[in-house]
Amino acid sequence: MNQRVKADAGFSFAELLVVLVLLGVALVPAMRALTVGMQAANQSLQAEWVLDALVSKLEITLAAEFDTLDAAAAGPTTASTLSDGVGADPRIELFLSRYDATNSDGDNDPFTNGSADLLWVRVYEADSETELTTLVSR
Repeated sequence: MNQRVKADAGFSFAELLVVLVLLGVALVPAMRALTVGMQAANQSLQAEWVLDALVSKLEITLAAEFDTLDAAAAGPTTASTLSDGVGADPRIELFLSRYDATNSDGDNDPFTNGSADLLWVRVYEADSETELTTLVSR
């Protein structure tokens, strides 16, 4: 008795083609999603790095003597001499100005006729346009 072995133990060529097409269709969006996720994670790390640098610069500034800060105050639109140098990465600019919190001159501009005992402090990173602002008193 000669029995023949059935050849249906594997997949047909058509079945393999269908599986490959389905995998190809499903993998393209999945790979795109992974790429977008990786880019978002990188942007988040960059933003965290900049924020850490801003907080550090602000803490160093607030730890300085008031008279040192007052002497370096150049106004709300001019970076002070205490800013990071060109080439620093990230470059944090420091803006210091006397501040008129009570509007003593009546012009509604807090940067004119500022108090000798109150300074406005702003740390700014231009590439990300991120900033932190606070006031410091004598």
